[in-house]
Amino acid sequence: MDQDDKKIKFYYQKANLFRVIHADGAWGGLTPDLQVFFSLFNTRPPIPQVLGFDIQGDGMPLQERQDMTVAKDGLMREVEVGVVMSPENVQALIDFLKGRLEAAQQIKSQIADKQTARGAK
Repeated sequence: MDQDDKKIKFYYQKANLFRVIHADGAWGGLTPDLQVFFSLFNTRPPIPQVLGFDIQGDGMPLQERQDMTVAKDGLMREVEVGVVMSPENVQALIDFLKGRLEAAQQIKSQIADKQTARGAK
């Protein structure tokens, strides 16, 4: 069998903790052995610890009382996942993401061109 005839298949299986997350950004740095570490996070308003309400005669909440609300001020960055990768794998990820970004930009450009053409009619 010649070198060009060799083949391999990779099968993908979702891990037990697999999930889809939303990421607004990343934070990280280098590990002591020069691996790249990064965490992905989403940004959202804080969930209040306490909400207060005026109530109706039947006990149903009527109107929220801001003076009774207990909540953190500012925004929360909820860290979803941490990733450690070799520099070589980081480069492969960059190349992969760059390819997806270019494809998305090309599709958006085609959509915009079609919309512009429709508007010119």
